[in-house]
Amino acid sequence: MTAKQHDDPGPLGGRVAIVSAGEPDAARALAAAGASVVVVGRDATTTGALVRSLLDGGHRTAAFVGDATHDAAALGEMVAELFPDRDHEGPEPA
Repeated sequence: MTAKQHDDPGPLGGRVAIVSAGEPDAARALAAAGASVVVVGRDATTTGALVRSLLDGGHRTAAFVGDATHDAAALGEMVAELFPDRDHEGPEPA
């Protein structure tokens, strides 16, 4: 689920933040600062509800349902595909 609504020119504009679905306040703060937010969680309902609230606020966001520690490569590929115009860095491959 993604949106290309408004691009906030805030201090994090042009950046992608990956946030746990269990941290809704952090996700909202990062989105308000201009970041595109990828919400990661194992529960589709919880993750989707946070993404929906960010979308309703006009922010660019996406949901990743799964375990980011085990699916890090898939998460990285999703971020690169959905936000090719954004600055994103991940950990160095092992």
